[in-house]
Amino acid sequence: PLSNLFRQLEQVCENLCDEVEKRKKSHNTKLKDSILAFVQMNYWRQDVYAENVAKEFGICEKYLFSFIKEQTGKSFSNYIEGLRLEKAAILMRESDLAISQIALDVGFASKNTFYKAFKRVYGLSPSTWRTSVKGV
Repeated sequence: PLSNLFRQLEQVCENLCDEVEKRKKSHNTKLKDSILAFVQMNYWRQDVYAENVAKEFGICEKYLFSFIKEQTGKSFSNYIEGLRLEKAAILMRESDLAISQIALDVGFASKNTFYKAFKRVYGLSPSTWRTSVKGV
């Protein structure tokens, strides 16, 4: 009888552990989806940096850094910069907004920072790239 009780207790513990693990994975999935969605929707804000995003979700910066790296293959700052540059390229291709305005609209703190990042990633200055893409 005592051995049966231990087996039953062991089974209950296993079931409880399985349930806890399922709930933990579900929570982590929701958190990850929420973080990525937040960053993708707010990349243009100049106050979107690791400390603020981590506070927004009640997590530590270290977890945020490792999460972004795991999900995107990029560091947090490179991921944000990439989102900003992608949007800037779309705006330069599809609008006639001034490049300096586009730089600010997508979240770069200055035109110079934008120009340096753009040239490093695309290999051309923004104005040269825009001209080549638009064929103007």
